[in-house]
Amino acid sequence: MFASLTLCLALLATPAADTVRVGDRPLALSAGVDTVDNYVLRDGTERHVVTYVQTVDVVPEGYLVVQENLGVSGAMLSLDSILLAEGSLATMWHGDVTPSGRRHVVFANGRMRGIVVDSLGRESTVDTEVPPGLFDYSVAMLVADHLPLAVGYEVTLATYDITRGPVPVSVAVLGVDTLRVGTEVHEAWRMDVTFQGPAVTRRVDRASLHELEWELPLADRRMIGRRR
Repeated sequence: MFASLTLCLALLATPAADTVRVGDRPLALSAGVDTVDNYVLRDGTERHVVTYVQTVDVVPEGYLVVQENLGVSGAMLSLDSILLAEGSLATMWHGDVTPSGRRHVVFANGRMRGIVVDSLGRESTVDTEVPPGLFDYSVAMLVADHLPLAVGYEVTLATYDITRGPVPVSVAVLGVDTLRVGTEVHEAWRMDVTFQGPAVTRRVDRASLHELEWELPLADRRMIGRRR
C-alpha cells in the first residue's frame, strides 16, 4: 500500500492503546493475493493511475511478501520482495526494483547490509545499524491488520524503511462499515493510518482481513484505492 501512495502521491474486545514491536507477540499471516486499483479524483473526474498487487506466500522461513505497482498499461513501475520470519515477522531480507535502481539488503545482528545499484548501473554497498524491534515499513499494514482490532483500538507500529530509516506508523480503528465490493457485501473495520502527512482512511474486511479500499484527501484532489 505505501509504495502505491508514494507513486500516486473486534467490536467485543476492550478498546485499548497499544505499541507493537517485533517480538512483542507471535504473529501469523495468510497466503493470498490482493489487487487494488488506485485512482486520483479531481474536479469530479476519476483517473486510474496505478494497480497494486500484493502476494503473500508461506515459505520455510516464514512468509515471502511481493508487492508490485503496475501502470495503466500493465508495465511494472516498482517491485518489492520481503522475507519475513515465521512467528515474529522480523525482516530477513528486502529487495526492491524502481526506475531509480535496485537494492537488496539483509537484516542480521542489528545491521542492514547489502548492495544498491543506481539507474546508471553504479554499485555501492549499504551497512547501517538498525534499532531492534522494527517491522519493515512496507508491510506495516499487513502487521496492523492481524492485530486484535476493535473499535477504539489504537496502535503505533515501530517500522524501518530501507531508504529512510525508522518511521512510526499510527493506526486508529474508528468503527465498522458495511461496504459493497462488486456483488459482495462486507463488514469492514474503518481505520485511520498516519505515517506521514494526512491520515489515510482504510476499510479492511473483518472476516478475511483483506483491504477493501483506502482514501487520502488532499488539498486539490482525492486519492482512492479499491480492491478488485
